[in-house]
Amino acid sequence: MTEVQPYLPAEPGDAVSAEIWNGLQITIREDIADQVAAAKADIVKTGVQHADDADQFSHRSDTQWVSELDKRYAPIGHSHEGPAAYRRYLKHFSTEPGMDGVLLRHNLGSFPLIDIYELMPVTNGKDNSQEYKLFFYYGHADEEDYGLSVRVGRERVRLGLHFERVLAELKVAYTDDSSIGDVLNDMWDALRKDPNDELAHGHSPWIEQCCGESRTVAELKRTQQWVDLYLAIKPAKLTELHRSGSGDAGQRFFVETTHVDYDTILLQVSGFTTGDNHDHDKTDLMVLLRS
Repeated sequence: MTEVQPYLPAEPGDAVSAEIWNGLQITIREDIADQVAAAKADIVKTGVQHADDADQFSHRSDTQWVSELDKRYAPIGHSHEGPAAYRRYLKHFSTEPGMDGVLLRHNLGSFPLIDIYELMPVTNGKDNSQEYKLFFYYGHADEEDYGLSVRVGRERVRLGLHFERVLAELKVAYTDDSSIGDVLNDMWDALRKDPNDELAHGHSPWIEQCCGESRTVAELKRTQQWVDLYLAIKPAKLTELHRSGSGDAGQRFFVETTHVDYDTILLQVSGFTTGDNHDHDKTDLMVLLRS
């Protein structure tokens, strides 16, 4: 046991002055304060900080460990543009020489997933003599006149992509001062930009009148018409791509896809027929790629 020493040693018969007595009290207070501070520090170190460490292993939280392990074991060889890389192509195929196949250079640096849809005509009703695969229109009136909605029982959804979202996807630049005619022309140009093909497209008389008046984006936004502009497109995914014909079996065609390398795929369409029915010797497809 450690021998306890007095704060201020004294011998029998020594006089105790007021100075010595006050100094002794100060020494005792300082010693008590030092002992309390040391006890608090020990509680923090062995109690509070230890409790914090209960949620950690080797000074890392569970979130930090998951992040580190993901980096260690995830397929680092994968190359992505953000969470996933995505491509969409609009292509025309026919029996004309050289038009039954195409090499698509996607430059994704991997074997992407491939999904293929046939583009069906989008209009009926007015101007039904013209078959459009892409149709630009305005609001409820055009929707009714051209049958631009999909109905199931009592449910109905307007067919098409909102104009503003299409412009963003195609990276078409415009300002509030741009005329709707110029923006529309830029959209058509972007949709047929290589490697896409130009498909049969059109717009309603309302759009033609609006463009003729050179109305600006700002004007359409102010009158709430900007939010009611749509590009109708109708990609249909079929188990076996086919088109109904006069016979019981109908017209069938097939698309063969081949990964040529990490940046190119080959699309080859077969099964076309020739004759008086020209609907059976051509088709328009939407090709989606995702890595």
